[in-house]
Amino acid sequence: ILFATILIYIIQRANIPVISNFVIGIPSHILPLICWGTFIFYIFFPFEGVFNYEGRIYLHQLIGESMGSFLLKTDFRHVWLIDQMTTFISTMRDMEVTLCYYAYYDAPLYAIVEHCSKTRGIYLFIAFFPNMLRILQCLKQIYDTKKRYPQNLNIIKYSLNIIVAVLSFFWPTFPILHSFWFIFTFISSCYSFAWDIKMDFGLLQNGKNYP
Repeated sequence: ILFATILIYIIQRANIPVISNFVIGIPSHILPLICWGTFIFYIFFPFEGVFNYEGRIYLHQLIGESMGSFLLKTDFRHVWLIDQMTTFISTMRDMEVTLCYYAYYDAPLYAIVEHCSKTRGIYLFIAFFPNMLRILQCLKQIYDTKKRYPQNLNIIKYSLNIIVAVLSFFWPTFPILHSFWFIFTFISSCYSFAWDIKMDFGLLQNGKNYP
């Protein structure tokens, strides 16, 4: 469906002879809505026997458990899901902006830009929330295992993400923060890269094959 809607959009924009006649009646602003609508319909389709019902139920339960995992129990499933949320921050922001544009679709362009700008609190919240959940999960794991390492280093990674998100949100309004944003973005990127190489990918471990 995603491929079909992109193809239709390309045909409309390129105004390809003959072929464009078949899709000229489809409003281009409806195409993203078709993609999101199909995705949401699939995720929340309530009936059994079709569309991977068991998988949907598992997803719903996993999301619910993960939101409160730092209070009850945190295992790998919950860590994995919230970790995925931190990597999909840009995607979630795109979803929110898409909905915002549809909400103000009939408004003048300057009004849409104003209402759907990156200076809104929701833009910062989308970046803050997943990283804060991961910090709370790390603290819960430290409490349960009575071991600080390596969760203390993980907390640093997500804390840097939050600092970068806050600085990137405020520096357009307060240009004096731009230098701090650049420094913390550089540190955060290097730290996350080192974490991926060492901890997630399992490289650079001590042994006969080091490095």
